[in-house]
Amino acid sequence: MWGDRPAAVFGSWRAPAPKGVKQTLVWRKPVDAGVVGSTTGFRNDTELVFLTGAWPKRPAERSSVLTTDVGMHSYLNGHPHAKPVPVMQALIEMTDGLIADPFAGSGSTLVAAKLAGRRAVGVELEEKYCELIVKRLSQQAFNFGGI
Repeated sequence: MWGDRPAAVFGSWRAPAPKGVKQTLVWRKPVDAGVVGSTTGFRNDTELVFLTGAWPKRPAERSSVLTTDVGMHSYLNGHPHAKPVPVMQALIEMTDGLIADPFAGSGSTLVAAKLAGRRAVGVELEEKYCELIVKRLSQQAFNFGGI
């Protein structure tokens, strides 16, 4: 149903990649992340970001490693898989058009879209996370234009 639109799909080293991957990025999480599930002395502090669909052609000016310069406390907000707004901003900046997040979670994508001046639509099934999104965005003003 998504067609060939550009998508950033967060994934795991332990799970298969989605179909049609154009490129894989790595999100290097902050130094206080990745302790849970680590048994070898090395943290599980990276997450894959699969780029699928028709991304705009751009010169290779950015690293394929996305970094987070602050600790988890800056983005953990009640959702177990919250993402930092700067990581979402980096992805959004590389696309054009409306931003759609079919798994809005804590609303980081919507906040990043707002900061970038982009129109966005988010969908979240769990009411407690919808409430979290509303709380985060309660001070934000969205311009939905022609929607």
